[in-house]
Amino acid sequence: MNEISEPKRKRERSPNYPAISLGPAVEKAKDLYKAEKSYLAPIDTILKHWGYRPKSGAGLVAVAALLKFGLLEDEGSGPARKAKITELGQRIIRDTREESPDREQLLRDAALRPQIHHELWARFGASLPSDSNLHHTLIFEYAFTDGGANEFIRQFKETITFARLNDETEDDMTETSSLPAVIGYAQPVSQPRRVVETVSTYGPTPGGRALSIPISGSDQWPTLYLPSRISEADWTQMIAVLQAMKPGIVATEAVAGTAQGTGRAYDPTVEITNGEKDDAPE
Repeated sequence: MNEISEPKRKRERSPNYPAISLGPAVEKAKDLYKAEKSYLAPIDTILKHWGYRPKSGAGLVAVAALLKFGLLEDEGSGPARKAKITELGQRIIRDTREESPDREQLLRDAALRPQIHHELWARFGASLPSDSNLHHTLIFEYAFTDGGANEFIRQFKETITFARLNDETEDDMTETSSLPAVIGYAQPVSQPRRVVETVSTYGPTPGGRALSIPISGSDQWPTLYLPSRISEADWTQMIAVLQAMKPGIVATEAVAGTAQGTGRAYDPTVEITNGEKDDAPE
C-alpha cells in the first residue's frame, strides 16, 4: 500500500523590509566606501570587507538592506553580481561636518526609501501606535509573520530615531522635510507656530531642474527641486510623504480670512519665516 504523502507546507515569509536599521547600514556603507570608494565590487568582496564569509546569509541580508535604503546599487546576477555606494550614500558618509542639515535631510530621505517605511510614515508619522497595535496592523494588513513583525518594529523605530524623523526643537519648530524639495512645514501644535522654508539638500544639480508648482490666485509658488527625472516608485513615495505632511502645510477651513495677495487661508498663529533670508524661494 502506498503511503499518502502530505503536501509540503509553504514556508511563511514576511514582506521585504530592511533587516538592519539605518544606523548600522550607514556604518557598513562607510566601511565599503573606505575600501572601494565609488567603484563596483563583487558581492563576495563586499561581504569580506564587512567580515562575512562568501555567500553569508547575514551578509546578503545586509546587502539587501543597503539597497532598500538607497545606499547601495547593484548590477548583474549570480557570481557576476557587483555593487557600489550610491551618490546618496556618498553624500551622507562624506559629509563629516559636526552640524550638517544636508546630511540630516539625506538620512531622512534614506529612512523613508523602503516601501513599507514610507507607507507607515505616511499613515502614522511620528505618532506611531502602540507596539501591540502596530504588530496587529503588520500581521493582518501586511501579511507579516509574528516574528517578522517584532523584528520590523524594532528596526523601524531604530531607523526613525537615527534619522531624527521625530525630533522637535525646544521652541516647537520643525525644520524636517522627507523630500528633496523647497516646502514650508508647520508643526501642528497648539502654541504659535513658525513655517520654516528649507532649501533642497540636493539643490539645483547639473542635469536637474527646478519646477515651480502653480497655485491659482497666488503669485508665490512652491518650488520642487529634482536632481533628474525620477522613477515611478520615487514619485509614489513623494506623493505619499507630501500627503503625510499635509496637516502641517494646509490651513484648516475654520481659519477665517485669506492672506492678502497669496491666495492662502490666513492663520494668525503661523509666522512665515525663511530663517536668515526673507527672500528665499517658496
